[in-house]
Amino acid sequence: MRLQGVDALLTAGQRLEFRWAGGNQLSMAPEACVAVYGHPFGREGGLRLVFRFRPGDAGPNDGHVTVAAVIGPEHAEDAWRFVQTLVGVYGIEDAAWTDGSKVVAERPARIPPDDPDWLAAPASPPTEALLCWVTRRLTDADV
Repeated sequence: MRLQGVDALLTAGQRLEFRWAGGNQLSMAPEACVAVYGHPFGREGGLRLVFRFRPGDAGPNDGHVTVAAVIGPEHAEDAWRFVQTLVGVYGIEDAAWTDGSKVVAERPARIPPDDPDWLAAPASPPTEALLCWVTRRLTDADV
């Protein structure tokens, strides 16, 4: 999964990576991301995404890494979907836009249990765990 910023490319897969035009790069474990915020930027409808990471064994009051990326207005909607996917796949609990809207992961559409295409309903816990695992693997493969 990719998101093009004004001066950076963000990719999410096995790692959450930020690559800036000057050749600088930051790569973090997505599980270390504890917060993502979206703030308006500029007059044309741009957006600033701010990511906060708590790397490794750092406690709540220990060191954090904060990264900001500016997203142009033409990619603002892509940024919303990018963050929604991160929230859904990696379980980031603190994600919000400055307008107060909370970012909630969209669940994939499910076939209703009474649909004739169902073989068995409801899905068992091992099946649900397998679906989560496959979804994460497919997201990693997008990179």
